[in-house]
Amino acid sequence: MTRRGSNDFLLGSDETGQAVYLPDAIRTQHVTILGATGTGKTTLLENMVLADIETGTSCIVIDAHGDLTDSIIRKTPAENKERLHLLKVWRDCPFGLNLLELSDRSQDTIDVVAPELLLLFKRMFEGEAEFKPQLEHDLDLIIRTLLANDGCTLMEALDLLGEPSSREQLTRNLTNRALIASWAEYNALSVRDKANRNVALRNRLNPFLGSQTIANIVGQSKTTVPLKWVMDTPGRVLLISLPIGGQGSEIESKFLGNLFVTILARLIFRRAGTPQASRNRVHLYLDEYGRYATPTTARLFTDIRKYEVSLTVAHQSRADVSGTGNETAELQAGTLICFHPASGVDAEAFAGDVKVDPRPAIEAPHSVSTSPVKQLLEGRHESREVQNLVRTFLLPLASRVASGPLSAYDKVEIDEGVGRLSTLLIDVMRDNISFHSAEFYSRTAKIAYKCRRCIKAPYEVSGLLSWSWEQWGQDLVRRVVADDPEPLYDPQIHRAIIHERDVQLRKYPDHAGATRNWYIRQKELLRENAERVYPFIKDLYRLCQLLSAQPVYVSVPGHAVRSEQSHADARAELANNIMGLPNYSAYVKLRTHPVQVKLVRLSAPAKLIDTLPAGLGDFIPTPNKRLLVAQQNWPLSKSDLKRLAETTNEFIDEYHRGIAERKATQALHTRSRYAFGRPRARVEEELEDRRTRLFGRQGASVRAEEPTSSSQPGGNKSPAALPVDLAQQKARERQQAQKQKQQSPPPDEGRRPPIGRRSPKKKDR
Repeated sequence: MTRRGSNDFLLGSDETGQAVYLPDAIRTQHVTILGATGTGKTTLLENMVLADIETGTSCIVIDAHGDLTDSIIRKTPAENKERLHLLKVWRDCPFGLNLLELSDRSQDTIDVVAPELLLLFKRMFEGEAEFKPQLEHDLDLIIRTLLANDGCTLMEALDLLGEPSSREQLTRNLTNRALIASWAEYNALSVRDKANRNVALRNRLNPFLGSQTIANIVGQSKTTVPLKWVMDTPGRVLLISLPIGGQGSEIESKFLGNLFVTILARLIFRRAGTPQASRNRVHLYLDEYGRYATPTTARLFTDIRKYEVSLTVAHQSRADVSGTGNETAELQAGTLICFHPASGVDAEAFAGDVKVDPRPAIEAPHSVSTSPVKQLLEGRHESREVQNLVRTFLLPLASRVASGPLSAYDKVEIDEGVGRLSTLLIDVMRDNISFHSAEFYSRTAKIAYKCRRCIKAPYEVSGLLSWSWEQWGQDLVRRVVADDPEPLYDPQIHRAIIHERDVQLRKYPDHAGATRNWYIRQKELLRENAERVYPFIKDLYRLCQLLSAQPVYVSVPGHAVRSEQSHADARAELANNIMGLPNYSAYVKLRTHPVQVKLVRLSAPAKLIDTLPAGLGDFIPTPNKRLLVAQQNWPLSKSDLKRLAETTNEFIDEYHRGIAERKATQALHTRSRYAFGRPRARVEEELEDRRTRLFGRQGASVRAEEPTSSSQPGGNKSPAALPVDLAQQKARERQQAQKQKQQSPPPDEGRRPPIGRRSPKKKDR
């Protein structure tokens, strides 16, 4: 789209230099961005978010690397940073994100939320050769049990497996008979069977829940991130930075990103209860979408348009979303943007989803044939009617088909008639002659006269008939062209014959009988000529009409000819063009047709000062470069500022602008840190207090539960009450004792000692 609306986003310029805009009206049909690393995806996302900040549109950005959020903060003007909110993984001040927090814990709500959480964990366990039904059943059982208890988090998942007291406490609130029966079946298992059943689930949950950073985030019972407030308040922007490496690991980034996407999807679908007029427009940006793609997110492409939410996803390859149900869903977006792809498969997928216009055929320059009769006889015409006329009219004429033997004179006459016909056809195809002209009548009658033997016309028997071939033939052609209903009757010729008869009777009154016979013969001959010549002239006139509309062309040598391009070839050509795209250029599909666009690249707001006054090198060590004094922490004294004021005012403006930008950025970090995060010591203390409140003692999930002496007669410990690790240790000790017992020889008191050894001394001696 090249015409800009009020909130349309400027994508860049096309090959002609004309601006291309992304219409705001189709933003809710979502945007999919594909491209290899370093091709311009992050730049495009950055431009789109900055445009939303400028227009006051609410948006949420989930950044897997952290560079996108840093660049957005740096390029946002200080006056707009008040509407920005930053969320990072602060280890000393973690935010709270409880995926199990529900306002309504009815069975209907649990039945909707539990499958979403199960899909999330299955996505986190990607790379598994198989997700066995037993593993899926146990994970679903744990999720539904935790959802039924208020205040529970994902950290209690392991307690359900290894702590009988925790399991008893959490299953007490269950009302679902299927869940109660499943836990009863689990409790009836032996310690060894429980350990074998839990080992697979523990191995998958420990990498996520074993991290102290993740535990401090998902272990909080209340979510401290106001996602719903950001979505419902116009102009608010939430930047979620989940970097990999340095301050975070890949597992942590992926896990937290999936949690945020799941909670956002839940909030988006809750908008169904909000009136259409009250739904605030929200733009959701997911960088590295392959990390968060699940069947739940695939629903976002198809179901959230009516909720006034626009989804924009960017990732490197469609292989990132393989097996998640997103391969087809993301291609259904209203706007597809493809940079240089990571593989040819992505280019072919993009080319196969857009509408292409095959190139039309390019024919060599052509001209009217100078040998139309020859070309027609060779079948060089596409018209079916022309081909029929060639077969029934032109071919017998060129072959000299006659009623009898032809003399040499007859053959010359017929060949001359065919030559005259070829010349007439050339003039007709070049529009050099009109069908209603006397010239056309005369030339057509002459052709008929030359070819009279082929049309089986009789010889003239008098000078009158010779005259009739000229005058009568032209009149016959005129009547055929005029579509006369009685073309065979010519009153003029009939009057001429009667006049000749009267002259003969007055001149030779004694030969009245002969004159009368001559008159009858002339009338018969005229009728016979008319009946035979009329079809010939009619076919000749029809052939001229057809060739006037569709002439016989011949190609001019020395020019290339290209056939019409097929749709398959057009898509292959588009895929090749996509593979050859330079960086920061992309093919954009707006609705249907693709357009090649060169992106707009925004520069940093700081200015470039090429020259500095002399003497400033004492406190500015990097002259002739970008002057960002505020970012380098170089405070200037009043005397320095006065000295600079005497030389340049531009430096002072830049300095104060840098100070304002730095203060606004620091205020954003501080405000977001203490608005969303909580001190780590307080979080860990509350976690211990909640465990004590839930399980009745401190550190229930860490220390093994000591069974009471009354659990079994004689103070023996019940194997079912032992924690899993202790039960495994006891089982190993019993196995070792039994193995040693089997290897030791049976006792034999009457056996004598071996020869050469002293007998043992008896005790009673």
